[in-house]
Amino acid sequence: MEFGGRDKAWSIFVTSSTTKMCKSNFCREYCMDAVSLETEEENKIIYDLIREKDVPYIWTSGRICDFEGCEGRKDLIPLNLYGWFWSANRKKITKTNQVPRGWKYNPWSKTGHKKVAQPDNAEFDINGTAEACLAILNNVYRDGINWHDVACYHQKTTVCEDNEELLRYDPNISRLEGMPTFSVIMNHNTRTRLMIGDFDGCENRTDLIPKNIFGWFWSGNRAKIHPTNRNPPGWSYNPWSRTGHLKKPQPDNAEYDVNMVVEACMAILNDAYEDDTIDFTFNGHNYFYSGTEDGNDQFTFDKARQYCQQFCTEPISLETEEEFDLIVNFMKRGKIPYLWTSGRNCPSGHCPVNDQRNSTWRWLGSGQPIDASQNIPDGWTKRPWSYTGHFKWTQPDNAEFRLNGSTEDCLALLYNVYKDGITWHDVANDHNETNGETYSWLYGRNLCREYCMDAVSINTQQENEFVKRFMNKKEIKALWTSGRSCDFPGCNGTFKGDILINGWFWSADLNAIEPANKINKGWTYNPWSQTGHNKKPQPDNAEFEVNETKEACLALFRDVYEPAVGWHDVACYQEYHVLCEDSPKQFNYRGHNYFFTGHVPELANKRYDWLDARNLCREYCMDATSIETQEENNLIYRLIQQHDIPYIWTSGRLCDFAGCENRTDLIPKNIFGWFWSANREKIQATNQIPNGWGYNPWSKTGHKKKPQPDNAEFDINQTAEACLSVLNNVYGDGIAWHDKITMK
Repeated sequence: MEFGGRDKAWSIFVTSSTTKMCKSNFCREYCMDAVSLETEEENKIIYDLIREKDVPYIWTSGRICDFEGCEGRKDLIPLNLYGWFWSANRKKITKTNQVPRGWKYNPWSKTGHKKVAQPDNAEFDINGTAEACLAILNNVYRDGINWHDVACYHQKTTVCEDNEELLRYDPNISRLEGMPTFSVIMNHNTRTRLMIGDFDGCENRTDLIPKNIFGWFWSGNRAKIHPTNRNPPGWSYNPWSRTGHLKKPQPDNAEYDVNMVVEACMAILNDAYEDDTIDFTFNGHNYFYSGTEDGNDQFTFDKARQYCQQFCTEPISLETEEEFDLIVNFMKRGKIPYLWTSGRNCPSGHCPVNDQRNSTWRWLGSGQPIDASQNIPDGWTKRPWSYTGHFKWTQPDNAEFRLNGSTEDCLALLYNVYKDGITWHDVANDHNETNGETYSWLYGRNLCREYCMDAVSINTQQENEFVKRFMNKKEIKALWTSGRSCDFPGCNGTFKGDILINGWFWSADLNAIEPANKINKGWTYNPWSQTGHNKKPQPDNAEFEVNETKEACLALFRDVYEPAVGWHDVACYQEYHVLCEDSPKQFNYRGHNYFFTGHVPELANKRYDWLDARNLCREYCMDATSIETQEENNLIYRLIQQHDIPYIWTSGRLCDFAGCENRTDLIPKNIFGWFWSANREKIQATNQIPNGWGYNPWSKTGHKKKPQPDNAEFDINQTAEACLSVLNNVYGDGIAWHDKITMK
């Protein structure tokens, strides 16, 4: 449910019973926190929710300040009156025996276990446990719905709300108002701790590998920290030092090499190791260079923009000669051979042309036109475009179009490539496709996933030829794919015969790879190399004989064991370049990629409730399917039939939650109240054939022998059937839509 207040908007849902600490952690998994009730209007919303759901009690984020750092605070004495605060936003709660400002009543109950006004810390008298957490009880003491202090170990349901601090960090937001502040903590000589995920419960988390890059998190709020080798989103620099005891970028776990003690906590050091940077500021604008943080990373034009946009910036726009000279000097100092700008030659009809020079070139960063004529730009003393290039023609010349059909529609700065100093050149978008760094197989896939992609899967000979040409053009020696040997738990029985030969699959799209000793169907040759370290055809698991490390990942080698490009099985810890592509893509329909969890070995036997299913999809930058056309519905039906799937979730949902109750256009809800939660589009009336369809996809029968949706389970146990599932002949009705409860 959403609630728009003056200071915040809520997205609220009620959890199952849990302790105070567990409920905070549960909410934080969704970048939320337990609810804070700062206004009477908010309080009423929660009271109404408790009445509507008939909930006996809920946790809030209310807490008494009775822990270390609070003991010397005279403004909190006595604690039962002045010591309460909202732990979600660190705001103080009004004195407990007074009506809060702007309220008409005091929300604390006038009674409790001891028959005295709350808070009364009653349990402390019984078993020595402080009632240090704030819960809302529903008439437990015949006092209506009111606030009570409760011992934090009790199990209660929870209401979560959006927490801006977890959703995004904003240094301008006040952290604390009258409660223990950062400076107070520092004065007490405590330490701010950040712990790497190296303890029990982290060992099987593949998303944390390698841990020095992906394994760091803030232990205060369980939020993951951005990969340590990249600038965090919205930052113009990487806060990790580029040096330390080992003269390597941090984190480097240096002490482990000295005395076997893991460096698992984060500290901020003040000039302890000499460090330098080449980032700079000019005319109030901050600049940073990708080579500073990411070594030799190189990008296409489009990926360069995506890289900058991660940090809410754009590639440079050089609108003045002064700024151009600044970048020229920067490139000279750093000996940088080329740099992308945001300059782009816009195709006709895609970019407005409204200046007297009739130029189709634009700075995408600012939208301003670029003078691409032979003239010196207004306000400049020289023409920044080069007078030469590949064909010795004045720039822009679109030379590559004459060579290979690639349009040179992007503006880059080249450093003396054509013995012309640092000048502007038009360049094709796909220049600098390679990445200068190398990675392990899993790290490479995680890197691709940061861009909602995955390592390449090569399902056709045409794709293989494309990758081979790419490697030859870029002179790449080794390149990771998403290929993997199914040699891990959960694979038993998935592939028949020798796993080394038959057990390979593309982990990005879950397609099986043909046996390695055969020519793939539709291919004219076997892509696996016929030689390797042991002079044997691949795959040969050669490293296992050397150090018992399985060669379980698939890479392409060029000119390593033979002049051609071939497939090789390789130990997954080896570090190579990685080629990313859109993923997952088990199949594609009208530009949309689909994948089915039943084809993923580690997911095949798992079942999810509706919300967990959507969260799983979102890990891949996707969502549960929305079926808006008959053609798409038939596609899903064929998938279900082909793989004999008993049922699948869709993103379909009934609008039966707060915010829907006054929508007259949704009445009756079983007919008009359904929508696709993935894209917020309404589903057509359930008793009608949808527009453009030849049939009604909703089943004509179900548990109650009535047309769907029938909300059958509500009659059994008062649980609403509010989610849309596709069932495969469960009621002898073929494959059809049914309303179901959100069960696994």
